[in-house]
Amino acid sequence: MKPFFYKDLMITPKRKFTSLERKIGIGLPFSSIGVSNYDSRKDDIFWSYKEFYSLAQEAGAGEIDVFEYKGMEIVPCQNELFHLKYK
Repeated sequence: MKPFFYKDLMITPKRKFTSLERKIGIGLPFSSIGVSNYDSRKDDIFWSYKEFYSLAQEAGAGEIDVFEYKGMEIVPCQNELFHLKYK
């Protein structure tokens, strides 16, 4: 696995979800990093889950759940890229 760029963001593949994280699912402590496909957020980077995972797959990280961006663990979801914020 190697780092890749999504738009102007340098993304580093990190890990799969732990079994506990998989169990918790949507209840994980997510917060927005401003990358979404919502029309009402015009200043944000437009998000494409399909494009993100296409680039991740090219980097050898097609099965990864958690990535890193600027020292934050991030999780790609269907409509938005979230910070997995435990602290």
